[in-house]
Amino acid sequence: MNINDLPRPPAGLSKRSRLLWNFLVAHKARSFGRLSLIEQALRALDRAEECRKAVDREGITATTKTTGAIHVHPMLKAEKEFRAQFIAAWTRLGLAFDYDVDSPECIRWADSQAAEHEDEQADEQDENEND
Repeated sequence: MNINDLPRPPAGLSKRSRLLWNFLVAHKARSFGRLSLIEQALRALDRAEECRKAVDREGITATTKTTGAIHVHPMLKAEKEFRAQFIAAWTRLGLAFDYDVDSPECIRWADSQAAEHEDEQADEQDENEND
């Protein structure tokens, strides 16, 4: 299959998930069922990351407005559930260690992409703090 024939990442995925989509679709997915499961796994991963960002921003505890009681932030539970969904889908897809994907060359590529993504996030955070 030509790389131009591969399905584009679904709308609404994060940059990280789009990178994973592009790599996985090119190497690990051809059927509609696998594409759908990869999409759902990546959406769960993105939701887990959104929950993590909320906890990072708001703190690990939340205070009830009416009683003043302090509770564990509700997004921690949601993050755990979304990560469990991601792991279940990933496992179902058989995306455990695979030398063709997890070889040193692929790991270096993924690390370089992640570093680039972290740099962009840091730049965005700096811009938001300066606003």
